[in-house]
Amino acid sequence: MSDIEEFKKLVERQQRIEKESVERYDEYSKVLDEDMQKKVKDIIEDEKEHVEIVGGMLELIEDYEGSFERENGQKKLFSEEDIYSAMILVSDLESYMYDILEFIEGINDIRDIKYLSYNKIPSRIKQELDESSGISREDVTFLNCSSEGDENIDPDSLTDISLAIKESFEDEKAFVLVDNITTFTSKHPEESIVNFVSSLNDNARERDKEVLWVAVESDEYKELVNKLVQLCDKKIEL
Repeated sequence: MSDIEEFKKLVERQQRIEKESVERYDEYSKVLDEDMQKKVKDIIEDEKEHVEIVGGMLELIEDYEGSFERENGQKKLFSEEDIYSAMILVSDLESYMYDILEFIEGINDIRDIKYLSYNKIPSRIKQELDESSGISREDVTFLNCSSEGDENIDPDSLTDISLAIKESFEDEKAFVLVDNITTFTSKHPEESIVNFVSSLNDNARERDKEVLWVAVESDEYKELVNKLVQLCDKKIEL
């Protein structure tokens, strides 16, 4: 598969995710009170805009006639020297899923990935892994933090999420990836999220463990993301 074909496949997967998000938020809004419905409505409008952006990307790819190759022609592989206790990956919407998959592929030879999926169904992420080259879902342990499925971590409780992450640290080679921290704002105020990240970063450093916070770039959450970057030891560049 050529690079342009792989990129198109990635964007098509992202389009499915965005459309499914609109449908899910609409379903949830029917059982919420009026104030929450207004907030969810704003989120739905954002997601619809994302669908349009990704759709536009697909149109550009269809007409694209230029060359397409990654820098150095290969994906990044991580070594022990590249890994810090508290790290953050900030990505734009168009490359968000690609960056996560590339990071997992680059680190899974030296770490056991613990993937905390916030307000998403892990089966969808597993599908993305299966469709991505070089990554097996067997290489990843999924921590389900949503209102659906079995053995869920309560997304309404930062304490429960914190306990689940700390428990994952018990694995000697554990690397916890949180996808994604900006979506926490759907249920938690920004100040609480900052304190939550700060506390877990300190815990990871004390125990010589590692956590990666994934954040999606957005004007709405620019201030939050900047604060989170300052709390981390390293910002991952892919």
